[in-house]
Amino acid sequence: MQVLILGGGYGGIFAAANLCKNDKVQVTLVNKGPNHQLLQKLHRVASGELQSSDITLDIPTALGKDARYIQGMCKKIDLNTKQAEIIL
Repeated sequence: MQVLILGGGYGGIFAAANLCKNDKVQVTLVNKGPNHQLLQKLHRVASGELQSSDITLDIPTALGKDARYIQGMCKKIDLNTKQAEIIL
């Protein structure tokens, strides 16, 4: 089974990580940029306790080889053909 996840926010990354545990599922995650900010730690950057890089998650690295990452945005989804048009 192939699964396309649109968006590398908390939900997208969590879904990808859990779906990748199943060997029968091929996961592709599409996000407009390669990073995800850990927003719950943003106040620690503002206070000087952490650097911005400390709360930045590199999505392709986090997914590893278990999922495919595409940097882009979804322009169109055709539910009849189960195809998505991705703008790179």
